Amino acid sequence: MPIKLPLTDKLLAQSVFKAFILNAIATATIAIIVVAVDSYAQELYEKNKWTNRRALTRFIGFLISLLIAFGVYMLLWILFGFGGGQLSAVREPPKLMVDYV
Repeated sequence: MPIKLPLTDKLLAQSVFKAFILNAIATATIAIIVVAVDSYAQELYEKNKWTNRRALTRFIGFLISLLIAFGVYMLLWILFGFGGGQLSAVREPPKLMVDYV
């Protein structure tokens, strides 16, 4: 059964207000998840008494943040078509069909 993406087109970023709302949702979601993952990582470091270089820890945190941001933006694209917005030439939702096997 094919699924039409995005799941809803009511929040397409076709106005400045909707673009700000979607960007605020994306930024807040990314920030909360990154803080939660960092807190969990700090608990693991303290619990297991790992010694790690500060630069390596920051690099790992950067990679995890990048993956989280990519995941959140992909989820928002699937749900709301977030990503085309004000810069897209065509003011229509993306027409993508996904078939489940």
